[in-house]
Order: sequence, then C-alpha cells, then structure tokens
Amino acid sequence: MASRQSRPRSSSNPSPGLTLRRRRPPYVYSPLTSPKHIRLLRIWYFDSATYQVYATLDEVDLDTVKDEYTALSYTWGSPVEPFTSLRRAPPPSTPFELPVSSPHKFELLILPPEAFQTFPARIDNLAVERQLLDTYTTPITTIAVQSNLSDWFKSYLHDNWEARQMQMSQGNWLECTRFWIDAVCINQADENEKATQIPLMGKIYAHAARVLGWLGADTTDLATIIWFYETVARQIQCMVARCGSYRAARQVLREAHFIHDAAFWKHEVGVEPPPGISWLDCWAAYCAFFMCRKWFRRAWIVQEAVLAKKLQLQCGSVWLEWQTVARFAQLMGALNWFDALDNVILEHLPREFSKDDWGWGFGVCDLFRLQKTQEMPNGEMIAQYGWAVSWWVIACSVRSRGCMLPQDKVYATIGFMEQLFGPQAVLPVQVVPDATPEEVFVQAATTLLANSNRPFMGLSFVEPPLTRNIKGLPSWVPDLTVALCTWPIGSLDTSFSAGIPQDGAEGETQISKATVTSRNELEAHGFRVDIVTNIFDRLPLQGSINGLIHTELCEMVLEILARLPASYPHGLEGQDRVLALIHTLTCMEASNMHRGRAEETVKLVKDFFMWLTVGLARVWENVKDNDPKEVHDDENNPDELKRRVRKARIVELIRILRSHHSLVPPVEAIQDCVETADANLDTAQRASTWNWIPSSHQSFKDQMRRMMKDRCVFTTSDAWLGACRLDCREGDEVWILERGAVPYVLRQLPGEEGRYVFMGECYIHGAMGGELMGNGRSMQTVRIV
Repeated sequence: MASRQSRPRSSSNPSPGLTLRRRRPPYVYSPLTSPKHIRLLRIWYFDSATYQVYATLDEVDLDTVKDEYTALSYTWGSPVEPFTSLRRAPPPSTPFELPVSSPHKFELLILPPEAFQTFPARIDNLAVERQLLDTYTTPITTIAVQSNLSDWFKSYLHDNWEARQMQMSQGNWLECTRFWIDAVCINQADENEKATQIPLMGKIYAHAARVLGWLGADTTDLATIIWFYETVARQIQCMVARCGSYRAARQVLREAHFIHDAAFWKHEVGVEPPPGISWLDCWAAYCAFFMCRKWFRRAWIVQEAVLAKKLQLQCGSVWLEWQTVARFAQLMGALNWFDALDNVILEHLPREFSKDDWGWGFGVCDLFRLQKTQEMPNGEMIAQYGWAVSWWVIACSVRSRGCMLPQDKVYATIGFMEQLFGPQAVLPVQVVPDATPEEVFVQAATTLLANSNRPFMGLSFVEPPLTRNIKGLPSWVPDLTVALCTWPIGSLDTSFSAGIPQDGAEGETQISKATVTSRNELEAHGFRVDIVTNIFDRLPLQGSINGLIHTELCEMVLEILARLPASYPHGLEGQDRVLALIHTLTCMEASNMHRGRAEETVKLVKDFFMWLTVGLARVWENVKDNDPKEVHDDENNPDELKRRVRKARIVELIRILRSHHSLVPPVEAIQDCVETADANLDTAQRASTWNWIPSSHQSFKDQMRRMMKDRCVFTTSDAWLGACRLDCREGDEVWILERGAVPYVLRQLPGEEGRYVFMGECYIHGAMGGELMGNGRSMQTVRIV
C-alpha cells in the first residue's frame, strides 16, 4: 500500500492564503493519432490546501483501455435550475458536509508525459517512490475548468481522497484516478476533432468501468431523497413479503391515497414521515429534487447512462446508486403515482415548477426502460422493430432534454447508433460540423422513414406549427428542439394498425414505400376517410392539465354526447355513444398498460361515471336555489344567474341522455354527492377532497388528462368520432396512409391538388385496427410539404 510519501509532491507547496500561485500557460492540444484514439485524464495528486490537481493527459487507443477508466457525465453550466432557490430547506436538515472552502480557485495542472520518467516507479500503483516533483523546472500547463466541473473535482477529490488512494492496492485504482471528461479530453476549439470524437462517445461510455453522474454541489432536498430510498423503499419491500406476492402488494398500493393518507403508510406499510413534516411535504421534496437538477434533463446523458456498465450518481459528497433511484421511480410508474404527483407539483410547489415538458418519471423512468432494452439478449428489440426504430426511441428520449446546439438533439444519439452498427459500419446519420439544424432534422426523419418497418412512426412526434423553433422545416419533420407536448398515439408500443390490412382482408394491395423528394416533400399512398365538420375545441385541458376536476369539461362532455347519434354508426355493432366517447377521450386506453382487458374497460366506465358525477356536483354546490326551473334575472348577482343557467342546462342534458343511457349519472346522484360533502366537510376541506375523490390508479380522469393534452374532440360529415390536435379545423381531411399505425389529419394547400400540410396524428373510433383497409378503397398519392 502506498504511503503518503510515495505520491508525487511539489518541492515547494505554498501555504494556503500566503503565497501567490505561479501563472501557468494554457495547455496546447496535439492532434490525435487516429479516429480510434482518445485522451484520458490521470490524476496523480490533489493539494487540498490550494485546490490544485496535478494530472497527465494521455492519448490511448480506445480498444486497449476497456474497463480501465471512469467516464464523467455532468452538465455544462449550472447543474441546478434557477428556481432551486425557491425551495426552503425542509426538515430534516441536510447533514452533508461540503468541501472546506479555500482562498484559491480550483486549478487543473497538466504535467508533460516525461515528468515522471526520471523517478523510480512502484510496481503496485506506479506512484513515485520518495521523490519530489520539481514544479519550477517542469513545464506545467493548465486547462481552464468551468464552475460545475470545478465543483466536481473539489467534491470528488476532497471527500475521502486518501481512501481512494488506498483502493489502488485493491485492483481498481485506474477506475478511481483515470477519467474521460469531454471538456478536458476533447479539444473544444477543433471542430474536426469534435466531429470524429462524437461518434466515439457511445463506445467511450460503454467501455468505461463506470459512468459517474455528477448532479452538482447543491444538496437541497437530498436528505428527503435518501430517506425515501433507505426507509420507504425498504418498508415497501417488507410489505410485499407480508402480502405474499408483489402483485397483491401492488394492488393495495395502487388503490391507496398515498400522498395524504398517513394512516395507510403507518398501518399498511409501517413507515411514518420524518418529525415535523407531512407526507405531502415529503412528496413535494421528492418531485423538487429531480426537477431542480438539470442532469436528468440533459440530452447527452441518454446514451451516457443507457450504455453504462455501472452508473453511479454523486450529489455533493453523497453517492447514490442508480439502480436504487431507478427502481423506486419504476415502481411509482407501475403504480401510476406520477399522475397524482402532477397535482402536488401544481398546487404545492412554486409555479416555476409547473412545466408540462418534464417527461414521464422526471427523466428517470425512460432511462431505466432504455437500459433494460439494451440488456435484451441477442438484439431482440432490433430484431423485432429494426435498428431505425431502436435508434428513434433514443432520439425521443433525447428530445425532452436540453443541449447547447440544436443539432445535438441528433448528434447525441450517434454514439448509440455506432453501438448498433459496430465500429466498421458507415453510419446512416453522419456528424457534419457545418450542417444546419434543418438539414440534420430532415436527415434524421428521412432515415427513420427509409429504414423502418413502421415508416410513419415519426409523424406521431410532430408538434404544432406555433410551437416550432426551427421555422424552415417541412411540416412532416419533427422539430426536435421542442419538447413533445402531446402524448403520441402511434408510438413504438402502440397496438393500433389503422393503415395495415387485417389478416385475410380482401383486396390487399402491394405495400409501396414512402419516399422523400428532392424538395423534401413526403410522398405517400393512402386514402381519405372523411372531412372534419365539427371541432369541440373548448375542452379546458390546455395549458396545465394537472389541476382540479374541470367542471367545464364535464359540461362539455354532456354537450358532445347530446350531439352524437344514440348508437355509434361505424363498425362496432351499434355501440352506445357514451362508450364511444369514453374510448375517444382516452384514445381507446392508448396510455394504459392494461389496454384491452375486459376488467380494465369496466373500471374505466365506472371511473367515468364517478368523474362526471363529482365534476357536475361542483356546479351544484354553489347554487342556492335547488330548483332549476326557478331561473330568474338577478341583476345584483350575475354570477348566481350564470350558475343557475348552467345548472338548468345540465339538468336538461341529463334528462335527454338518461332516456337512453344509464352511464350518465342521474340528478339524484349528483345531489347526493353535494350533500355528502356538505355533511362531512367544511369549505376548505371540501376544496381539497374534490380533487382526490376520483383519483384511482388507472382512472378515466388520469388517462384522459394524458391523451387529451393539447387535443380536442371532432366529428366528421359521416359521423366519425375522433380526437385530433388543437390546431385542426373544420374542412381538414382525415387520411389513412399505407403502413401507418394511426390516421392523420392533412390540410390541402389552396389550389394545389394532392399537396397537403401535415396537421398531426389523430384517433378515429372504429378505424384504428385496419378495419378500413382492403375493402375496395382506392389508394391515392399525396405529397406532404
């Protein structure tokens, strides 16, 4: 084991705060020998008094250093969001000590390769034996390090650096002292070098002994996170053992009001929150921890985390095992707890936290799923979906995250693509230093179109025109700089097959390939289903969808039902119009992992009944006159008049609908709901309880909020019922394209036959399973500009 004297030391270490440092020249990068070579930073010594690191920057062949270094994953710039300061430090107080401050700034000193050649080397750790490094005659240079990276060096080296030196004798010393850090190991001023190194990054992270994710020095809410992992997660495992099976325990957890119900946690799970705070405070802290840290929303971390053999996270001086973080988030996703946490974010955190583009599971669950996909034996995902779809899944995960350059939304996936193809293959997407974002995004969309067995899957990820940042893109090409706003209906795991002929369908035609013209127009084949004639665009789900029960939405549902035929006329054997609307508002349970099960459909209908009952009851509760016939003009109280009119209209619609449909709640059930709330709760309590009455784990409300975000209900001239993007309008056309999983809305260019603007994917009730394919409809060629 190396002694303290065995490390390379300066012959004149200054006392902190007393001696000025020498000014060192900047490090000059030499060109790399070949595209297979990289640089690795080897740390030899850290002076904790002056915050100086002595290191060498060694060029190596990547294939020769497998499992011999750590790859750092971090955020350029500030590691936390500006609104982190709005979080009060919740109890328990953070007990984690940060590195001791120093009068000196951190400095990374690079020693020349020959610096140690005159020193005898130990065999066990290559450390210098009882010799001093002459810092005056050795040509030492420096590399500037930005603030967040500087904080990592301080935290990593200051915290138990001596213990890491001792680990050298245990065989993992290279993992502890040898690092690949992009800002240091790549010459950031050389665009050509960056163009050759970026495709290697997937291999760099895949070959690393570990990937270390640096979350930053800020430890806000960290104590609560550790409590969740060390206490709550452990007690849930004990509960699973008591229930006898994970399935039984999951059922109990899914039906619990887990955010507020302290009795449930105490008696069923056996855990109580830390002293002085409530369960609501704990869950708010859990959400805030991930939302404040930019690492989880950084584009480049997708391939860095997914390709890692071993991933660890470091926050301040605390180390978190990725598997612990990810499995707890995955459990919450399986229980659908993230839907309820949306309300916590909206109502109990500052409004800066209430963004719609955080993604499912705060950027943890998608990474965990992608990791599991990577672990599938023998390339099962590629065999099932093709390499292009596998790559696009990574691209979609990158899309919801931030990066410095728009092109990096695609380039951050190149390393993953290189892993798919192998080192000798010519990648279909190349890094071009001077390419524009438009060129890169068109190339990515064309690559998916030309190489996928689901050629139109990319169309499900196109955003509305008004949200686009890259204005010159064709309407069918996703702007990957925009975090996806709507939940895609035709994504990878969709069960829909609207443009795929059913087995044995008559008249099945030869499937032809879609192509992209020299003008970047998408040329495809399909047929028009119908023309949109009515848009119900007043659904109050836009903006933030994560709030209270929407009384206006409940009233709109009644209005829509009143305009539909009593029996749905298209291919479902006269299905009740209420059922047709339920399935449309949830896109046939497209967001439900239990899609298609009979018991789940029954539950969906029950949840709809409860959701509608409670929502309409909120209109009732503030109307003094319970007789809707006594509506009169009260000039002194116009708000009361409006409430009376609304109530009268609801009663009228219920009377019309109840004559045909038992799935619409009777007036008596709505009144009973109000009376129950009045009898048991005061006004403040009632306002909170209304929010949680229909909040079961897979409820109609949760699925509708997800699928109807930025969508609206529409009908067509032939009484088709569907859901489309908000910017669609009357006169738009619904099309089914060959090999398209879902229908699409197209808008014809004025005076240009056969040329259209793409208006998004849509749901058409009764046409999502290929029912309209192969029934004699003639295919036409369309061009989407």
